[in-house]
Amino acid sequence: MWKFLSHSQGFTEKKTVLDAIAAKSFAALLAKEDIGFFNISARREELKRIVSLAHKKREKFQRIAILGIGGSSLGTISLFESLRPDWIEDHKILFFDNVDSKTFYRKLNKVNDLESVLWVLISKSGGTIETLTQAECVREFLQEKGINHFSDNCVVITEEKSNDLYNWAKGQNVEILPVPLDVGGRFSVLTAVGLFPAAFAGLDVEMLLKGAEVCIQDRDFTQNLMSEYWLALENRAHAAYFFSYCDDLKTFGMWIEQLWAESLGKKKTLDGSAATSVAMPIACRGATDQHSVLQQVAHGPQEKVVTFFRVMESESEKQPLAKTFFKATEPLLNKSIGQLLQAEAIATEQALKEENVPAFTLSTATLSEASLGYLFMTFELTVAALGMALNINPFDQPGVERGKVLARSILTQK
Repeated sequence: MWKFLSHSQGFTEKKTVLDAIAAKSFAALLAKEDIGFFNISARREELKRIVSLAHKKREKFQRIAILGIGGSSLGTISLFESLRPDWIEDHKILFFDNVDSKTFYRKLNKVNDLESVLWVLISKSGGTIETLTQAECVREFLQEKGINHFSDNCVVITEEKSNDLYNWAKGQNVEILPVPLDVGGRFSVLTAVGLFPAAFAGLDVEMLLKGAEVCIQDRDFTQNLMSEYWLALENRAHAAYFFSYCDDLKTFGMWIEQLWAESLGKKKTLDGSAATSVAMPIACRGATDQHSVLQQVAHGPQEKVVTFFRVMESESEKQPLAKTFFKATEPLLNKSIGQLLQAEAIATEQALKEENVPAFTLSTATLSEASLGYLFMTFELTVAALGMALNINPFDQPGVERGKVLARSILTQK
């Protein structure tokens, strides 16, 4: 699975104190009966229905299109980038995750054989205006192409209770998979939200859940990770950089951004006092962002924390250079491009530590269903436990709601 290759400075000296805080926070989190994202036994019961429906739909449809935004899409995009990049490249899975009319219709117009596409509408609340608007636009687009049975080519994933999407699906006899009521949208990748598309693509969804289950049991790893971030918060970190030295984890960094920002960026604690200011999450890509943000990371304000993700398979010794033509590449003679990435990752962490920037590395041998399930659950548990320790509610997002209200008001103005 995943392991620590290194820890940040100061971690070892305070480990006993940090471990006590983390252990108490995790115990409080896992005792919460109204929160279910870590309830793997419930996911396994749901899995039978999910896999059965996925196999049934594969008999009729060759491709799948996801209509969703934020927590309804980011985790699934990350899954496919990591484990089924060929499906993205071959347009066997399409992600409609925004409402930019130019890109939305450009993508629609590129779809050949529209009858071969299964449209998956995902909204936990069932009222996400972006997702429902996408569905309306797809329905009308298909009608213009002479396809008048949009609902026959759909699956809906939402809460099993009265809402716009659920009620429409029931009225049109569209099959519905549930987002559990006790699982928030940004914590839902290991529910039908991510598991149904994964099963449709033939991924081993049982191993996704197995990896998550191993993570829950591997308390030392998650407590160490929380301790790293707690130490950074004690030092008033203003930014948390997530540096992925593996292209297949690019969207995973964006998934963390949402999970962290919506869960921890709160104005008030549970007792109404001012909440602790929490670091802004920033997703970065190595080695590319060494040529963009690294200067700021190294020489800007020091109150920050940097997490490096490394996948040994991306640093492999495939196709070493037999000959070099440039002076700059001479050190790579008989070495591979993957070894360059490895050297860049190690050197960047060392350089930051020389500048006293808190930094540490998580690594795995390869990306698989088990290692991805482990990683998703690691950050869901860690972020939720941080929220518990900060005495905030990590499962709401009140700062987002005002914008939704104002957007609707603007749309209804004459």
